[in-house]
Amino acid sequence: MRLTILFLFTALLPSPILARHWTTKDECPTEIKTTISADPCQYYDCGDIPRFHTMDTVHAALLTCPNITTLDLRVTNTGCSSSPDRWNFPFKPAGGESYPNLKVLRLEGYDFKGNEQEWKYSVEHWSHAYWRWIKYGHWKKWLDWIRLPLEQRAKSNVELWIDAMDWSGIEELMIDATGSPTPEAVKKEFGKLTSLRRLETTDLPFIQALPNNSIEHLTWIGKTGYEDVQVILEHQGESLQSLEYRCPETWRCSFDTGFNLSILQNGTQNLTHISINIPRNGTWPLETLEKVAAIPTLRSADLWMNIQSLCREQMEEYQMNRPLIPAGVIIGEDLCKGEDQFQKPFLGEKSALELFTHMREQKEGEELSEVTFWVGDWTRPWDGALYSPAWVEGKRAKVICKADRDVEIKGWCLAKACQTDPDWDGELDDWSVLDISKEY
Repeated sequence: MRLTILFLFTALLPSPILARHWTTKDECPTEIKTTISADPCQYYDCGDIPRFHTMDTVHAALLTCPNITTLDLRVTNTGCSSSPDRWNFPFKPAGGESYPNLKVLRLEGYDFKGNEQEWKYSVEHWSHAYWRWIKYGHWKKWLDWIRLPLEQRAKSNVELWIDAMDWSGIEELMIDATGSPTPEAVKKEFGKLTSLRRLETTDLPFIQALPNNSIEHLTWIGKTGYEDVQVILEHQGESLQSLEYRCPETWRCSFDTGFNLSILQNGTQNLTHISINIPRNGTWPLETLEKVAAIPTLRSADLWMNIQSLCREQMEEYQMNRPLIPAGVIIGEDLCKGEDQFQKPFLGEKSALELFTHMREQKEGEELSEVTFWVGDWTRPWDGALYSPAWVEGKRAKVICKADRDVEIKGWCLAKACQTDPDWDGELDDWSVLDISKEY
């Protein structure tokens, strides 16, 4: 009976309205920020609000709307079976298409290497898919392609994009091509990126190929090399105003600062903000914080601290390499539980204020007005296929410290992360977001 009532109740609830595809008859946007995964309109009746669900619709907008200045695009699988309609834009092999002159271009998961021309794939593997080649009219596209000059036929997807757009006006750029190196065709354009001021990349040759001292804001989130920052400063040190150089703790990389902080004192002239890893290992890294404070032009900082203790890291490493054997067999069941799983000293509002005031006292040059302490995992939640998450995922805390003359010093630091259920008193290792009343 309860099941029947529940079914009737849920049946009467309004179904969610799904946005329909944008068409060339809709109003042109000035910005496109979207994630391309499964197309909801393929299976459901979408509403009347235009959205960009597919690569085809984004491509159509870029061909139609000359006033678009921003493209922020993520192409990805979600869940176990949701995939995008394609992994790159369907440029015509003959070329002749035109995109607007973008100022902001952010790409994640875009496939620069392939061209996903099904009509071409089918004829190359006609013994397996000949019927599709005939049924869907791919033979017509193949005839058009085979008549093109050999040079045009050989162009990759990214080369067709380069032909379709003037890249010299891009002011902000991020390219994460599914972990692959930046395509050579794009690298050839680096010298033309004369307007580029904000860059996110982990491709050192990319930075070296750009005009010297042209980048003002550089973000490097990924595996770090000790000599990389020295190379970066040799090419971009004079112009850099902000530098983010770190590797998230969940990426199983060496959690350290990644370079000698002292080189920033002489290698930069306008650096006002820095975002780096500051590891803890039983004591506060006061010497490292003093090196940060010694940067004369610095006014603010984001400091990322690890949350896992050494024994917790060892357990994770052991379980990853030998998942069928319980970690307690070797490590011991009672060796790493509760608070022992968390890195010390613990960070909270009180300890963050002590660190902040210490840095201000040691500061050289400009006043240090703001420091944000990030603890643990602040990466984007996983939205792919089923997997077994690491212990550290989702465990985090955050304390923001601002020097405000209108506020008493004891109120300068405020914890922003909070526990979901403030009355919960369970084990620490079950928390996803940490209790602001405690220190971590």
